[in-house]
Amino acid sequence: MAYILMLMILLMVAAGQTALKKGIQAGVEKGKGRIASLFHPLVILAGVLVVASPFLYVKVVALLGLSGAFGLNALNYPLIFLLSRVFLKESSNPWYWSGLILITAGVFTWSL
Repeated sequence: MAYILMLMILLMVAAGQTALKKGIQAGVEKGKGRIASLFHPLVILAGVLVVASPFLYVKVVALLGLSGAFGLNALNYPLIFLLSRVFLKESSNPWYWSGLILITAGVFTWSL
């Protein structure tokens, strides 16, 4: 149960971060300023996802303990990286990939 909740949290945060950037970009492309872009539907969705995730995280910490839950947060790095490549068409190079692997492996190793 705790791992399913943690997977939901990871997906919520990654989707929220991706939707936030996509919404701000869409608002600016339509000629709105950055402040007006805050009311774009994707930005509002991102806010809901990012604000709701800590409430689930408290439950996961209660079930797994902080060291177990924190280590799983390392999965956010590759998930957000992949979503940004697919949905935001962001570029990357071998340095990004190697850094991503090292950071994720380091956090997982530290959490053991």
